[in-house]
Amino acid sequence: MKRFVCLAVACLFLLSMTGCAFVTPLPSAVYGDVKGGLSTDSAVKSKKTGKSCAQSVMMVASWGDASIEKAKEDGKIKKVATVDFETFNVLVYARYCTVVTGE
Repeated sequence: MKRFVCLAVACLFLLSMTGCAFVTPLPSAVYGDVKGGLSTDSAVKSKKTGKSCAQSVMMVASWGDASIEKAKEDGKIKKVATVDFETFNVLVYARYCTVVTGE
């Protein structure tokens, strides 16, 4: 009986963790590599590109800055033309990046 309770608790813990590391509209438990667009402003030209990323390992530790402001800073962009995202995950590792283009 004790073994059954331990197994049930472990299963519930693992089940409660599902979805925590998924940062994409198309979650994948083994491998994922997705890109997509969030917004555009056709009045601004896309001369420069900036990127900012955040990562997660085993849904336990996360770090990084995937903000639009950080991506603008990376590309030295003042006026934003487009904001896109890129996600990548393999088993226990996940990365979410914000990609900004503009002037």
